Amino acid sequence: MTYDPDRIEVRSALDSDRKDIARIYGYTQGVYMYRNSPLSSLNGLEDELYSEPTPIERLVALEDGRIVGQGIIAEPNDSALEALSHTPALQSGIRLIDMSQGFMDPLYNRRGIWTTLLLHRIQLIKSLQAIPTFEIDTDHDYMENALFDKGAEKVSTRKTSMGMRALYIFVD
Repeated sequence: MTYDPDRIEVRSALDSDRKDIARIYGYTQGVYMYRNSPLSSLNGLEDELYSEPTPIERLVALEDGRIVGQGIIAEPNDSALEALSHTPALQSGIRLIDMSQGFMDPLYNRRGIWTTLLLHRIQLIKSLQAIPTFEIDTDHDYMENALFDKGAEKVSTRKTSMGMRALYIFVD
């Protein structure tokens, strides 16, 4: 199936969506292969996803009524704020909101779901009079290109315990 944005609905996640979100997260992380892990069950995945700090907003993407992706907007972590400390965006006093956390059902690749969730999060954050930020591993060239295509500007690259990370902001 090709990209058809009219087939993708984005809405706020409901409590009743938790199991579907956990199921998709499990597929994206390949955790079902670890039988003795607490993450090998839907309940374990759900606990992991919902034990993190409460996001500002959790969005889901639906195609034909089926949840096929999730995107979160949240307060940026301290290391992202430190990396942004030298930028005019942070010095301006405008609130920054992170939208790095998101995933989609791998069975629905190449249908525009990730892009649709990205654009909805950008729009939502800007409606809150804030600047969207996004942080990724530097080895994701395809994601970086998509971010640039949607108006992102790379503001820093830093080494973390998980490897090199790049931080982007979306300004008009």
